[in-house]
Amino acid sequence: MPAYNAERYIREAINSVLNQSHRDWELLIIDDGSTDQTGQIVKSYPDPRVRYFEQPNKGVSSARNLGLSKMKGDYFCFLDADDIYPVDSIISRLEVFEHSPQVMFVDGRVEYINAKGTPTGRHFLPRFKGLPKKKLIRLSSSCFFGPSWMIKREPGVNYEFDSSMTHCEDLSFYISIADRGHYDYTESCVLHYRTHDLSAMTRLDSLEKGYTMLVKKVVRECSPVFLLDQLYLRFKAAKIMLLSHSFIGKQPVKGIRAFFRLLFA
Repeated sequence: MPAYNAERYIREAINSVLNQSHRDWELLIIDDGSTDQTGQIVKSYPDPRVRYFEQPNKGVSSARNLGLSKMKGDYFCFLDADDIYPVDSIISRLEVFEHSPQVMFVDGRVEYINAKGTPTGRHFLPRFKGLPKKKLIRLSSSCFFGPSWMIKREPGVNYEFDSSMTHCEDLSFYISIADRGHYDYTESCVLHYRTHDLSAMTRLDSLEKGYTMLVKKVVRECSPVFLLDQLYLRFKAAKIMLLSHSFIGKQPVKGIRAFFRLLFA
């Protein structure tokens, strides 16, 4: 759990882990240079399974990397400090692993909540099973929502986010490990995702930068087998930023410029 000035919501996030029906877990919270009461709140929990780390403000990717370097478990997943796990979030995903040895990644239903924690009626439900890399590169919503995957940890694998990325970092991370096995999902809800005015997805310039970095990274690192998928990624990312700048940012000219920048990144 990366946390930056998360005092408003982090108790709910931590409590949702403490209340899990599956009891054998550790929660690694990385305070990414908070200036509010985040650290004091976390330190008030006496449960030894809640482990607290501090670092200067370096961004969400760096915070997750610190957690990944300290984890002990055989499976791992991510929970942002303003989101909530339903009570069976962990066990419902572990059960999929138990029945499918070839599976390396398990996802599930995501329910949107507002700033007050009230369900909005929106949800995400995966619709794909199999090798996920092609789907991820094509920005398919059939297997990607955000950091909602649980991952089976393999010995000797260096799990690491690109610390230069503040947006699209989770997608980039998943693409980097997607060759390692199959993706599956449970139809149970695994995450209550909070939407509010401070959502990172509303910072359009940073989002465009994230998509640009993702496109360049995929083109640089993926084999020619994925050439058509790379072209599709360019177009879809460009279209997303065109629509985002035009309708969310109310700046259609900026959207057109972003479209061509991404198309030829």
